[in-house]
Parts: sequence; C-alpha cells; structure tokens
Amino acid sequence: MTTSSGADRLRAIVADRTILAIGDSSARHLDGIVVESAAATFGFKARWQPALYVGDLYADGCFSEYLTRILMEMRLVRRSTEQRWPFPRLAMPERPGESTWFAPRNPRDATLLFCCGMSELGEIGGRAPFADLEDDAAYDAKLARTRAEAAMTPLFDAIRALRACGFEDIVLHALVAPPRGRRLSTWLSPTLHARLVTTFNELFADFAASGAVQLFSMGDVLAPEGWRLAEYDFDSIHLNRQAGTASARALCARLGADDRARSARE
Repeated sequence: MTTSSGADRLRAIVADRTILAIGDSSARHLDGIVVESAAATFGFKARWQPALYVGDLYADGCFSEYLTRILMEMRLVRRSTEQRWPFPRLAMPERPGESTWFAPRNPRDATLLFCCGMSELGEIGGRAPFADLEDDAAYDAKLARTRAEAAMTPLFDAIRALRACGFEDIVLHALVAPPRGRRLSTWLSPTLHARLVTTFNELFADFAASGAVQLFSMGDVLAPEGWRLAEYDFDSIHLNRQAGTASARALCARLGADDRARSARE
C-alpha cells in the first residue's frame, strides 16, 4: 500500500472511494492524501472551518448552510422542491417564507469522516471548575461528561439525520491526547487536556455503540503511552502530515475490510 500527499495527485486520479473529512482544523492533516491498495484507491478530501463548534453543523433540526454546501459541492445531495426525504432543510431559507429542501443524490459514494470536538474541549476546559486546574488537582469526570454531552448533541443529531437519508458510511474520529508537557492554552494544562480527551472519547464510544456511527481511533499508534508522540505533533493541537498518512492507511484498511464483509453478506 502506498500513499501520496499531494492535492494535485488526488485531482489526477479517479478514486474508487472518497473519504470526506468534515470538521474543525483538526481535519486538515488528511487533505489530499491518496491511499492505493490492490483492491481500491481511496482519496481524502478535507473541508474544515477553524474553531468550528458542532452547532455550526446542525442546529434547531436543520443542517447549517456550511454543511449543506459541503454536501452539495461533493454532489452528495441535490435541491428538491418536495419534502419527500427526511433530509433537514437549510437553516436559512433563501427567501422569506420559502424553505429549501435537499434530497440525497449519491449517499453511498463517499465516507463521511467527522473530525470535531476540539473547540468544545477547549471551551469546557476554560470554564470553572476546570480553568487553571493544576495537574494534581481533582478532576470532576461526571461534570465534564455532562458538559461534553451537551456540547456534542448537535453533531450526534446531525449524524442520525444523515443516516436517515441513506448515508451508511459515517465515521467519527476520536480525539488524540496532547504531547507531554505542552499546553493547549494558558488555562489548560497537558494533564487536564488529556483527561478531557478521555472523557470526550468515552462519550464518542458510547454513541458509536448505538450503531449510529463507526468510531475511528488512532490513540494506540499516535499516543501509545497516553501522550502524543513528537513525530506526529504539529503544534500541540493539530496532528501533522505524518499522522495523517498513518491515519489514512489505517482507516482505508478498515474500510476495505468492511467492504469485503458487506460483499460476503450480500
């Protein structure tokens, strides 16, 4: 299996399968990566918004304009004048009194990979009682879990809505622990950062257990001892290109195995 990291390489080939990474800036390390195997060619495209909160993806029962435009750009949905599908409407109607509805066009043509949660983690870490919490201080895991659940509900609702429209291959990327000794911000110590990562990933795992999404974790590779390895770190928040290549290879190997299992059942 080989990889190429250039966006030009991605445009030059026709990928058998597209992996669309959507989320905050933690998605960008995957953009333009191509993974080729004997069975298929996978092309990664990333669409990210810095400091994205998941409420910018889905709120009040509607997909946001941001997410809707991404799906339209990738030709995964089309405009529809009829409310025939369970696809939520655009949050902002084009004209007063007019709702724009969308129908899935090719829901099986891409894998949706959501890379979200870092903005919410930073916001929770900046509020009492977590702000300025020292490394050896007591960590209120129950309160952190409650706040994480409230923060990530719009993402979980969006994933359920996408599945209702026929998108079967939806993956949620687990967060990766920070490097040892490097701070995400002035108020978030490395230990608090790592504890919040664990809380968010436990929440993600519970949601995945419901069957709504596949959870994809690279923690064992990128942070095998609970701290991100230096060779995979970009700036203590983001992963670097080397981490993107490792993640892309692992995810494509898993998706290829899933495809073979599905074909055997069919």
